[in-house]
Amino acid sequence: MILPFIAVIVCLVWFKEEIVWWEAAIPFAAVAIFILIFKLSADSIATSDDEYWTGYVDAAEYYEDWDEEVPCRHPEYCTRTTTDSKGNTRTETYQCGWQHSYDVDYHPEYWVKVDNNGISHYINQSEYNYYVKRFGNRSYVDMHRDYHSDDGDMFQTRWTGDDSKLESMVTVHSYENRIQASSSVFNFPEVDTSDVRKFKLFDYPYINEHDKQRHVLGVKHKLAERKMEILNAKLGKKKQVKAFILVYKGQPIQAAEKQEAYWKGGNKNEFIVCIGTDASGKKIKWVHIISWNLEKTLNIEVRNWVMKQDSLNLPALVDILYPKIERNFRRQPFEEFSYLKIELTSGQLIAVWIVSFIISAGLTVWIIMNPINEESENNRRRYSSNSYINRRIRF
Repeated sequence: MILPFIAVIVCLVWFKEEIVWWEAAIPFAAVAIFILIFKLSADSIATSDDEYWTGYVDAAEYYEDWDEEVPCRHPEYCTRTTTDSKGNTRTETYQCGWQHSYDVDYHPEYWVKVDNNGISHYINQSEYNYYVKRFGNRSYVDMHRDYHSDDGDMFQTRWTGDDSKLESMVTVHSYENRIQASSSVFNFPEVDTSDVRKFKLFDYPYINEHDKQRHVLGVKHKLAERKMEILNAKLGKKKQVKAFILVYKGQPIQAAEKQEAYWKGGNKNEFIVCIGTDASGKKIKWVHIISWNLEKTLNIEVRNWVMKQDSLNLPALVDILYPKIERNFRRQPFEEFSYLKIELTSGQLIAVWIVSFIISAGLTVWIIMNPINEESENNRRRYSSNSYINRRIRF
């Protein structure tokens, strides 16, 4: 705001005759609006984060194609020939009625799957048939449509509650994470690419074309992964939780500390068990929990249980995680961190100064060069006053 102040001083000292009083407020208003929009945008970008929700496919549905009447009126035009009094003829077009009172909209068939969070994704016919075979049931649902000529209905297959037939579904959701952008309280150190390579840190696993995501990283263990899939699918909505197990072979505990900094403490719904083993991946060396979970006893219980094991047994770990998370996990409401201030970076501050200077300088030149000045304003006011008087006299 120093820049528009300087601009106004320049105008008042050297170009006083070229401006009017209200023009001096324009640079202040323009720069203030720019700064406000820039700060709000920078805060939104800096605090935007994604978390993963895991549910289970509750139903897969096939909707038949159908059509419906949509109210619509299209005018119908006719032509006629008229002759005037001088014998001249001409042909004219006029509206003589309506063609019809509705159009027919066609809705093609489609397939969707719906998880227990109420989130639906479009799927293709082959994936729908997979769920029908997987769940072993298929029912007809009359949609009671107000149709034109093609009455489309719905066919549905549902999960019966058998864990062996459960199919997980992972979705991404945005939320405000002020912690990742604040350095006032939670100051996570920066992790560069050399740290990622040195300590073999993990990125968040991607979601594949079937909306599934890995939950055990660092080792491949089919049974443990399946158990974690079921845990997250069944407790995801109930406890608002997302659990991961990260295994580091032959790494010091600093790997887990770097991982925590790399993921900025994890998302608000996550419970991450980091386990360090020897190079063989069998003997447990250390355990570190990353979570904003409010019940810290859960962290201690899980860590102590893992450290007491003679060797790494991932399926057994998942078996004890399920009841412990179901009983003791309590998600941290990130709304409580709304007090954290988000500071602009050096680059953003430089950008604010540069753009504010351009706005102030540009508006200063415009104020000086435009034809508006005290004399023109006085003339305008006199003209307006005379016009008003003349209207009164005429009246």
